[in-house]
Amino acid sequence: MKGRIVIQNTANVIRAIQNQVAKADDMTLQVLKYAGETFVKNARLNREFKDDTGNLQSSIGYVIVKDKKIVFKALRGIGKSPTKEGQEAAERLAKEIMINLPTGWALIGVAGMEYGIYVEARGIDVITGSVPETRKLLKEVFKELK
Repeated sequence: MKGRIVIQNTANVIRAIQNQVAKADDMTLQVLKYAGETFVKNARLNREFKDDTGNLQSSIGYVIVKDKKIVFKALRGIGKSPTKEGQEAAERLAKEIMINLPTGWALIGVAGMEYGIYVEARGIDVITGSVPETRKLLKEVFKELK
């Protein structure tokens, strides 16, 4: 029977497919973690703002989402002593963004303090400068995985 596949045990086939999906999910999570850490590292290195309270720098971080559920979060900020207020603001913002996403994987980089956008509007980089390099990294990695 040329060109035909006969499946003897569908349970084994399903298990093999589930294993491949789990491997792909794990690889995707690792890539997104690396990209998220790159995002945070660049925000730290390119930091242009003064932060008297520590809240803004504490609100910088990322979450990884799969099907509108947080599967990993790194919201420890970029300062030496993160504030709880900044970290909570980051998580709130990430959850607000997550609600409007389609299903699938997403990396959400945030500066959760509300006034971060006003700092950026004054031409002072908070996280915007970190986005292009992170986006480029993700494109390169996923291109290699195809």
